[in-house]
Amino acid sequence: AITVILAAVIAAFVFGMSGDLSAQKEVYVTVTQGVAGEDAVLRVTIQGGKDVSALTAIQYKVGDDAFVNLETGFTETPFGVGDSGTITVTESGHYVFRGVFTDNSVKILAERDYVASAEVGGEGD
Repeated sequence: AITVILAAVIAAFVFGMSGDLSAQKEVYVTVTQGVAGEDAVLRVTIQGGKDVSALTAIQYKVGDDAFVNLETGFTETPFGVGDSGTITVTESGHYVFRGVFTDNSVKILAERDYVASAEVGGEGD
């Protein structure tokens, strides 16, 4: 009888703790490297996910820098599938992209390493 009571107390404790976990947001993006004029850019494009309409911003950071909003794109909400924005990349580094949602939660959407070439713009031998 003591075993049954102990098991019930432990189960109530464990299941009570799991009630505080929030569901993960689902938004899927791609990050592609390209060129805009003579500048190297990374383009972030929303591919889908059930929480796209809850996005309020897409931000990025390089290395240990603070997160900032993308330079272009994603200016009007709600965002939709196919929306994209870019950042000009001038330095090599590890780029992290995150989404900010209407409930103020954040989720890492993508990470990408970028290696700056010696000549941006493609001129050379």
